[in-house]
Order: sequence, then structure tokens, then C-alpha cells
Amino acid sequence: MSKHHTALAKIIQGIVSQEIFKRITPDEDFLTITSVRITKDFDFADVFISSFQKQDVVELLHPHMYGIQKVLYKTLQRKIIPTLRIMQDTSQSIFDNTKI
Repeated sequence: MSKHHTALAKIIQGIVSQEIFKRITPDEDFLTITSVRITKDFDFADVFISSFQKQDVVELLHPHMYGIQKVLYKTLQRKIIPTLRIMQDTSQSIFDNTKI
């Protein structure tokens, strides 16, 4: 990724983290953003999220996506605003204690 992609990914990660914290109560699930990848043309931001309780992150966040995208739009002030794509991170979770 270029330095512009990296900078935008960090901004998006911060915004999405804050919005998830505001919108998803700790009682529902503990979500962690594992990575953000911006496409070359800046059209999409793929946000990979892992879930402590292993529930479907996409289903959990779907009702909140319009609000999160709206906050992103306001924060970036109508400059480069990629469409968010939330994806379940299925890689080895840092919370998986099966290998002790």
C-alpha cells in the first residue's frame, strides 16, 4: 500500500473502532478490527473484524453501517470516501485458547 492508502486505512480504522464501541454494547460482543485494506482506486475499504464470541460480525453490524458510513463521510469532509465492506476475519483469533 502507498502512504496515502496506509494513512487512510488508519483513519478509517479509528473511526470504525469508535463507532463500533458507541453502537455495540460490550454485553453484545467484543469486536476487534484486525486490519483495514484500501483498494488501489480508493473505492472500497475492506474492514476485517474478529469476534470474541464467534458470532457473525456482518450480521451484527449491518443495522449500523449507514450511520458508520455517514460519520466517515462527515469526518473525511467529502474527500476520498471509500465504501466500507465489513468482513469476518476467519484467521486464527488472538482470543482462541484451544492451543494451550
